[in-house]
Amino acid sequence: MFVYVAVLFILIYSQQLGRNSDKADSYQVKGTILLIKGERLVYKSCPGPDCQKKVIDNSNGTYTCQSCNKSFNSFKFRILCNMNVCDWSSNQWMTVFNDEAEKILGLTALEVGQQAETDPDGLNDTLEKCMFKECILRCRVKTETYNTVYTADTQSAGACTSTNKYGSIKRGVAIKKAEYTTLLAVGMICPPPGNPISSM
Repeated sequence: MFVYVAVLFILIYSQQLGRNSDKADSYQVKGTILLIKGERLVYKSCPGPDCQKKVIDNSNGTYTCQSCNKSFNSFKFRILCNMNVCDWSSNQWMTVFNDEAEKILGLTALEVGQQAETDPDGLNDTLEKCMFKECILRCRVKTETYNTVYTADTQSAGACTSTNKYGSIKRGVAIKKAEYTTLLAVGMICPPPGNPISSM
């Protein structure tokens, strides 16, 4: 019999997971998939064996990887899945990369890429089939700190607006740094979406 220990999402906050050290905290969670974003779900990546960076389409049948500084006649589709998962205590957005995303979606990255380009309705159906499915995920969470540029907020005295490297705007007390918490699902310990696990 398979035995696992899962934490609740609310404990991520109460126990300050990902915020207490320079290293990422790892844990397992049993949750239900609420939503998978369809926007930018798949991208064209470098076909090089050790590179997963996005390539630039040169519109002439070739693709350039700026990381490798090379041009190629082909590319590989890769999945970058943003999904919202919940348990009874809370919910959390997390990022799932290619291999684990294929297990969740039940399709290869190539199939997802083809759907995104030629059959968007089919892709929406694929994402809807994943909704409300239970899964057990191995997750890693870490808080990164980035430099932030602030400008005065003319609408609210004593407050400010901040623009970080992701272009998001926040209001609050002026500080020199901004924190960005990244939660990654790095492993999936359950059957594909069509065969949800039973309650334990």
